[in-house]
Amino acid sequence: MRRLAIIDADSMIYIVAYKFRTKKVANMVKINLNQFISELLNEVKATHYVGFYGSSDKTVIPNFRYAIDPEYKKNRPDTPDFITKWRPTIHQEMTDKWGFMSVAGIEADDAVAIAKAKYQDQFDEIVIITADKDLKQIAGTIHFDMNKHKSTVMDTFSADKFFAEQMLKGDTTDNIKGLPGIGPKKAADLVDTCTTSNQLKWLVIRMYKSHFDKNKVEPDIQQEIEDEWAVFITDNMEIKKLSTKQQERQKRMFVSGATKRRLSEKNDGGWKGYIRQQYSLLRMLSEAPDGFEVPELIEFEVPDETDQPSDADEDFLGL
Repeated sequence: MRRLAIIDADSMIYIVAYKFRTKKVANMVKINLNQFISELLNEVKATHYVGFYGSSDKTVIPNFRYAIDPEYKKNRPDTPDFITKWRPTIHQEMTDKWGFMSVAGIEADDAVAIAKAKYQDQFDEIVIITADKDLKQIAGTIHFDMNKHKSTVMDTFSADKFFAEQMLKGDTTDNIKGLPGIGPKKAADLVDTCTTSNQLKWLVIRMYKSHFDKNKVEPDIQQEIEDEWAVFITDNMEIKKLSTKQQERQKRMFVSGATKRRLSEKNDGGWKGYIRQQYSLLRMLSEAPDGFEVPELIEFEVPDETDQPSDADEDFLGL
């Protein structure tokens, strides 16, 4: 069976660097990393693999999501010192020994999704090796948690359900707000009422629209709308000829339209603008942006056992 492993290498940098947070032996960091990758590929029975990690170069184009929302990931703490210390060593080994690719302007998650879309018809199974739950939104894959060593089959409905839940509750890890008043439990309860992907889609749309329809403009804006109506009816002789009941109906229509315009201006396009923003922040890319080329796949071969750390090495390092 042909099985492709797509590796979110950002997830493993923390895992490996943390083990050596108080150590100074760079060679053992490399050996531990190589053993970790080899064991993961063996565990998922990969015949081929490709891996991606985000660039740490501060001079490159930043992730496109920061342009969509300047608050994106702004809640994250500073990078731990042990990551800063070992990341260059780990990146270099990932590139030199395993052929992993550094990506800029997009996230490693996006590169994983793009690679899946490119190679999905060439393999019997595609396994995504990661510690990031967000990659569960990619349908037609096996999500393999490298921390828990647990596999989850993500069929189309399961992946759509995960994404719909994110659209409702947001993602606190990345500082993505979602809909006010909808936390993890409520979002989970809502998506559990759906049995098809189409139902999930319309649930999200209905909830976004409902939130903005209930949103009220401030009292001073309401007064502005009343004043606009007064001017409008003064200059409109046709409406003055209508009965009181008909005039009231015309006023309701006028106020409703003006209110929606105000809400749209206030919320950058109303519910449609907000849902587009949240979608762009949460949904991973499926098509490669200009300048991004998915690398060729690498056939997996079990590394030479002499390249693995001995028990004495691990005892020495306190592992």
